[in-house]
Amino acid sequence: EAIENHLQIIFNKFVIVSLSRLVDYKGIKESIEIISELKKYNIKIIYCIIGDGNERGNLIEYSKKLNLKIVFSPSNEDELKDVDIILLGEQKNPFKYLSKSKIFLHNSFIEGFPNVILEALVCETFVVASNSTNILNEIFSSNDLSNYNFILPIYKGEKEILKLWVDKIVFIWNNYNNISTNKNIQSQAVSKFDKKNILKIWDDI
Repeated sequence: EAIENHLQIIFNKFVIVSLSRLVDYKGIKESIEIISELKKYNIKIIYCIIGDGNERGNLIEYSKKLNLKIVFSPSNEDELKDVDIILLGEQKNPFKYLSKSKIFLHNSFIEGFPNVILEALVCETFVVASNSTNILNEIFSSNDLSNYNFILPIYKGEKEILKLWVDKIVFIWNNYNNISTNKNIQSQAVSKFDKKNILKIWDDI
């Protein structure tokens, strides 16, 4: 499915995306702080957030406080001029956006099985995520995968952890043209979590 015409100009740029409900424990407020810090490096990025929730209004106000231009559910290109953050709301097909983004940003404080991270890998989008569940260690056990995808401490406002997140994203930004040739590793790494493979493991047990 194609991205809407007025959004195509955005996804031709360096887009960082999150797929999340807009609630406190998903760490979106803190993710916006990461984006704000990245702006100090004078790198041109756009942050798209797919999902909705009761924190939307607070996140809009907080973004404005950080001097970030934020729009909700834009309907034309004029609204997107000089935009920093786009709230796309709930989407029936988030994967069309996820697959066109450069980085999947996930700073959740609490996570069960991280389906959304597997989905990002299948879409061959690089992942920078919080270590909110031990399962992530299993997913990213491949050395090839961990070279270009990063599992970091949960960021809740600490300056030293903020620097870790920013440094990893800047690394991907600086090296994207070179490392993007390795994107097929992403989807290969997810194969061990395929339904057939999991059922085989159960059979062996």
